[in-house]
Amino acid sequence: MNYKYSFLPSWSYGQGPFQWRFSRMTYFATVIFVTLLVFSLAYVYAEEPPFWPSAQSPPHSSNDHKPPGAPHDDDRPGPDLEYGDGDIPLVKPKDLRVVGVIFYGRRDRSSILECYTRQNLVSNGGWLDQVIWAQNTDNEDDLAWIDTVAAASDGGYKLVRIENKGYGNVYKAAFTERNTIYVKIDDDVVFIEPQAIAKSVMTLISNPQALMISANVVNSPALGWWHYHSDAAHSFKPELIPKNPELATRGNGMWKTSDLPFWDGDASLDFKDFDNFSNFFHVTEDEDIPKHRWLPTSKESDIYSSSIAATDAEGGPHLTKWQIGAQNHYSFFTNLENGELGKYGISKDYGKGTTWSMRNHRLSINFIVMHGADVLDYMDVITAHPHGDDEHQLTVEMPITLNRPVLVESHSIVSHFSYGPQRWLHKTDILERYFNYANENVCPGKSLVDPLSPNMKVPSSLSSASKYPSSPSTSRVRRGYRRTNDIQ
Repeated sequence: MNYKYSFLPSWSYGQGPFQWRFSRMTYFATVIFVTLLVFSLAYVYAEEPPFWPSAQSPPHSSNDHKPPGAPHDDDRPGPDLEYGDGDIPLVKPKDLRVVGVIFYGRRDRSSILECYTRQNLVSNGGWLDQVIWAQNTDNEDDLAWIDTVAAASDGGYKLVRIENKGYGNVYKAAFTERNTIYVKIDDDVVFIEPQAIAKSVMTLISNPQALMISANVVNSPALGWWHYHSDAAHSFKPELIPKNPELATRGNGMWKTSDLPFWDGDASLDFKDFDNFSNFFHVTEDEDIPKHRWLPTSKESDIYSSSIAATDAEGGPHLTKWQIGAQNHYSFFTNLENGELGKYGISKDYGKGTTWSMRNHRLSINFIVMHGADVLDYMDVITAHPHGDDEHQLTVEMPITLNRPVLVESHSIVSHFSYGPQRWLHKTDILERYFNYANENVCPGKSLVDPLSPNMKVPSSLSSASKYPSSPSTSRVRRGYRRTNDIQ
């Protein structure tokens, strides 16, 4: 007898009838048990992965561990939360104070942002009790514009003049209240999804160990790779012989990509060749590139020879290459027009596994939400970097030191125009397209206060009873989807 497998049941059919029936019954019972076990495991592992919760608080117990540096509970707003369902607006918790802080310096971009901050004031049905415009500029025209706008805000806007320039001084002057949640916004944020602020704030409250919550920012080096691989990116290439009459300008209403013709250039051109990019326009330097549009290609598989294909998981050339930023923006316009901003999110439903942990990797802080107590308690750390790199301090140094994560709320969609190294983005008509969208869809009655217009008009009051749009357009267009069957 082979004792090697003696631990297995003996299936000897040469024995008596009773023994044979017992063995057969054992066999079928074993099969049924294994089948049920397999189905049970399949059900468990098919469930949604346990990402950081966006809209539900973790269970509390007397043994909850607080990491080093965690603020006291009484420094954190923690009211009962009421969450919206789908397109139903989130309900702001009672007695919660939320203040926006704009690091202000450029009126051409901030005039677009002002449409969104105005929309989000409590007086207009939003969540911002006040918006602080921290004036980090000496430009007289920039200062005059914000002075005029603030005067019409009925107290919704507060101006803080920064005498000694530098980001550290902005934090010290603008962040002064411990029990307030602050929304820090760069002055060149040019789109804010209607519930982006509410979602980010709720996610911060629901994750008490989080140091901060970032919005899901379009044109962000750390997030661009995610967008590229989540079907939010589309194939666009620059129009090499620009047609000036077809460019978007402030006030001409152009922003939709469905109105653009298909790109018809040489298919062999590789627009990831950034060193020779100006040669595509038959000029020698990027500064000589004419103002132009980016056009959709007829085949989505052309995306592999487009600029955005150079994006990598570490941010790669995204920060310094304006071409990648341009393609991200044009892709965003397509998704916005089609009502498909959901392509940028993790999980379908807000509050159910919709956050992304940065795991101590650097993240641009174009739009972040923090507790005032955290900013005040760690002000010396935030402002300690020898070169004023508050971004490094907030997203790398402090999360490691305090053992507290930085989370991205993927359903909080905003768009950021450009970084310093992307300065040639102004060679495109992208900023004008954001202007037109905001003026037509966000500011009531096309009331965007345009500082570049010789006939600039300021409403008598920015606290308006006018109805603000609650969601982007949901229209469908011919190029509003990725033809995945065309991808090779």
